[in-house]
Amino acid sequence: MSNNSVSPGLMRLNQLFFLLGVVPPNKIKMSKWRWNNINKEDVVKDEDLMKSDCGTVACAVGYACLNPAFNKEGFSWNPETQVPRFENSKVPDGQKPIVNGSWGAVQAFFQLTPGHSHSLFDAVSTTEYRVFPDYSDRDIARHRLHSYLVANGIPMSVFQRIDV
Repeated sequence: MSNNSVSPGLMRLNQLFFLLGVVPPNKIKMSKWRWNNINKEDVVKDEDLMKSDCGTVACAVGYACLNPAFNKEGFSWNPETQVPRFENSKVPDGQKPIVNGSWGAVQAFFQLTPGHSHSLFDAVSTTEYRVFPDYSDRDIARHRLHSYLVANGIPMSVFQRIDV
């Protein structure tokens, strides 16, 4: 299978799989889009999220919003509403770009059904913690992504590292 026959959504999930691999495990918490553990609020700027010692965490989607490649494609963090957004500029002339917020943005950008977006990106369940007791939230997020990619016909030979 060549990269040309892989959907953009699957390629983006593949990129996210590798992006999460470079984020320290203690910086990912799947139950929060973004969160500051010190002042207990969910208003976290991009630059603060990247600091290693400021007490901020984010879920997989919160980090996806930081990826410059994803930003170029219209996927980013909306600082006003504090949720992900997707501004799809690839629409026919004369039509307005589609702007989706929150889960709609995740589903549109990664080309996922509502059920798949929640199974990949929802908070880690107690069952998952029991099945994978030594896994961090980051490890579980990457496990979910890997399982989804393989189940959708992405052989390991197609997996490729991206520059993050």
